Amino acid sequence: MWVLAPIWVLAQTPFSGTLAYEARGVNDPASGYTGRWVSDGNAHLLTSEMTMQGQPVTITLLAPNDREGTFLLDYAARQALTLVPAKGAPAPPKPTIEWTDETREILGYRCRKLLLTTPKGLKKHCWVHEGIRVDFSRLLVAGGERSELAQAGVNGLLFEELTLSEGGSYVVTFRLTVVQESRPDAALLRFPAGFTALRPEDLAAPSVR
Repeated sequence: MWVLAPIWVLAQTPFSGTLAYEARGVNDPASGYTGRWVSDGNAHLLTSEMTMQGQPVTITLLAPNDREGTFLLDYAARQALTLVPAKGAPAPPKPTIEWTDETREILGYRCRKLLLTTPKGLKKHCWVHEGIRVDFSRLLVAGGERSELAQAGVNGLLFEELTLSEGGSYVVTFRLTVVQESRPDAALLRFPAGFTALRPEDLAAPSVR
């Protein structure tokens, strides 16, 4: 169900700058991840930090201005793995949304609340600023967890998301912690010098002696 409100038809501008975010489990605050996303409106650099099996892990994805595709960067090996979309993968089912009349200010931006229901019935309360357009289309995986709004046709910047359990209590929270609109350093959004670009089949190739 769509609730239309003409006063919310805003002129959108592509986002350029830096976003910082965090996601946490309510019952396990140590779980989750933090991250930073840098974009000039076309190229993207996404860095996420999390703990896996008790060890800190950093994942860096780059969709650069000077090459096509999305790369998973390995700074230690100075390699960039080209991420390839799955062939023949069906389009995921779309979640349903319902806009509400609730608004609040988050980090200086006026946000509006919408209710999202995933195809599996999971409920989410989302606060979105509709005056900024965030285009993840060049970033293959786009952090994944934020793609549901785009699937539902929502154009805007997600500031906060609360995921509910079947019992109605919050179990996961996502929120932006920094929104900095600026022109990022162009060097951050270019393919890194000295890195070797690999494809998935290169990792499976036998070594040559």
